[in-house]
Amino acid sequence: MGRSKSPPAAPGFGSRVHFWVLGLCLVSLWCLLGRYWGLQHDAQLYVLQALGRLQPAIFAEDLFLRFAGKAKLTLFPLVSSAVVGTFGPARGAALATLLMHAFWFGAAWLLIRRLMSRDLALLSFGLIVVIPIGYGSGQVFRLVEPFFSARPLAEALSFVALAALVSQRRILAAVFAVMAVSIH
Repeated sequence: MGRSKSPPAAPGFGSRVHFWVLGLCLVSLWCLLGRYWGLQHDAQLYVLQALGRLQPAIFAEDLFLRFAGKAKLTLFPLVSSAVVGTFGPARGAALATLLMHAFWFGAAWLLIRRLMSRDLALLSFGLIVVIPIGYGSGQVFRLVEPFFSARPLAEALSFVALAALVSQRRILAAVFAVMAVSIH
């Protein structure tokens, strides 16, 4: 008598197909829930700083730009000036925000995966995507802000630094931590 073969296991939550389908669903949710605010909030200030660097003669007497001491202490004005100078204020801010969001979510995924299994990481990542996370007085700040700002880039660099630290790569963690502090 021959051995009976058991039926092949149905793909579960852990299969690659289901994983990618869920991942695409999360990206779709982010597209629906994560509306870009345009040139609102701090984006106006960052674009103004970029324009001030690009056209110093026009903005030489602007009080905000003359006394914006923080702009001299971080690297973000260099990044924003390059983007705004290349693509213009509105398109540059939108493109930079999209790229920073992609980096933010990629870095968040990297950190989450260092801390937990793939299935739990996907669930945690989904919660990050769908739950708005505000902080500060009156919830004025948000994680992965939906406008052009230095904070999402600094947060993403911090996530990479933490992921490197969890992986016992201390020098890499220090490099990314310094980059995060240099941005914001």
